[in-house]
Amino acid sequence: MQVFANGPADKEYRHVKGEDRYTILGHTDNLRVLLVVWTDRNGMVRPVTAREAGKRVREDYFREAGEKWKD
Repeated sequence: MQVFANGPADKEYRHVKGEDRYTILGHTDNLRVLLVVWTDRNGMVRPVTAREAGKRVREDYFREAGEKWKD
């Protein structure tokens, strides 16, 4: 839930097995960067899977986020 609360970046949308699935990239309160796939089931967020982002993705994420945080 922290990833959702910390303003994640939308990465991908797919229709899989009859449902819409969204991929986001965001961070936890401890600055752990996660890639999360989720769907909406009956008005509730249902995580499908989540994993820690690799080093390069993490670096790119913080570089881009740093620009936003400066404003």
